[in-house]
Amino acid sequence: MRNENIAESIKRKAEQTKEELGERMEGIQDTIDAKLERLRIMREQVRTEIKHRPLTYVAIAFGAGLMLGLLTRRRA
Repeated sequence: MRNENIAESIKRKAEQTKEELGERMEGIQDTIDAKLERLRIMREQVRTEIKHRPLTYVAIAFGAGLMLGLLTRRRA
C-alpha cells in the first residue's frame, strides 16, 4: 500500500513538472516569435534605408573598413 502511495505521488509530481515545462516552453516560443518578428521588421527598415541612400552606406562601409584595416594592420 505504501509503495502505491509513493508511486502515485511520484506520478503526480512528474505530471505537474511536465505541465510546468510545457507552459515555460510556450512562453519561450512566444518570446522567440516576437523577437524574430522584430528582427524581420528591422531588416526591412535597413533594406529600405539602403535603397534610398546607397552611396551613403557605401561610404560608411568604406570608412569602417579603412578604420578597421588601420587598427589591425601589422607594423613592420
